[in-house]
Amino acid sequence: MGNHSLEGIPILTHSPLKWRMVRCGATNGSEDGTWETSPVRPSLVATHRGWGVIGIELSRQWRSGDRTSVMFNAELHDESFSQLTRTESSNFVLGDLEEGTLYPGLSYGENELRWGFIQKVYGILAAQIVLTTIISSVTVLYSPLNELLRGNSGILFLFAILPFILMVPLYIYQQKHPLNFVFLGLFTACLSVTVAVACANTEGRIVLEALILTSAVVSALTGYTFWAAKKGKDFSYLGPILFTSLIVLILTGFIQMFFPLGPTSVAIYGGLSAMVFSAYIVYDTDNLIKRFTYDEYIWASVVLYLDVLNLFLSILRVLRGMQSDG
Repeated sequence: MGNHSLEGIPILTHSPLKWRMVRCGATNGSEDGTWETSPVRPSLVATHRGWGVIGIELSRQWRSGDRTSVMFNAELHDESFSQLTRTESSNFVLGDLEEGTLYPGLSYGENELRWGFIQKVYGILAAQIVLTTIISSVTVLYSPLNELLRGNSGILFLFAILPFILMVPLYIYQQKHPLNFVFLGLFTACLSVTVAVACANTEGRIVLEALILTSAVVSALTGYTFWAAKKGKDFSYLGPILFTSLIVLILTGFIQMFFPLGPTSVAIYGGLSAMVFSAYIVYDTDNLIKRFTYDEYIWASVVLYLDVLNLFLSILRVLRGMQSDG
């Protein structure tokens, strides 16, 4: 005969957290006793199909020689979930604790923090895209500015080089507010000018087609990556492959500056670029879900912005090449 205690029993309840114990007893005809309850951390475990969860420490001292199980009945202040039965077993499961999380193994509290981080990154990304759209529209519609940029290769070259220079302080001060947003704004504005020049030299119909296709591809790939992450798929293996592909694309683009390709070759190059940056969207979105730390919201938005921007320019290049062939 000895003293035993049972602790850390989590109980499901609907939010707001209202509960009361109605009766507690032990099986096998043993003597009843009084249970003491005390609330613990509300974020102890995860949600289950919309139910809030709170952990309740239940402890009772009892004497038993052959007791093998204990049964609890709890009446909760919610009609749709009125009884909870617990058998003393290591196989006791509170539903699927991972249901509704971004990926398997993520706790409820971590899942909430991760969702907040993702929303912040996409908010910054949306602001970058809006800024790019505004600058591109002004450049295309305001003829003097458009002619100035197209007629002065020095200014255009400066705006093409500045983003690479700005990436250095942007990376260094990515966690220093408000410097991180200042450098991010300058970085986005400089890249937007190069995009604006590309759009100004292209027929409006083709620009619109490229914009629609880019939006569709980004939405589809982002949705797929979130679905795949929830199913436990991992895309980290794409990193070395994509890095190698990117180096090849950069070298090919550099060669084109001295040995221009024909329209068909340009379209093929654009198609390959579109495939690479589509894969980068999947890879970087997977990193956003699982690997970027909460302090890296600026850098996460930068890599996604570059993925979207390069995908748009690649599709634009394909459509222009197809038009030239036609």
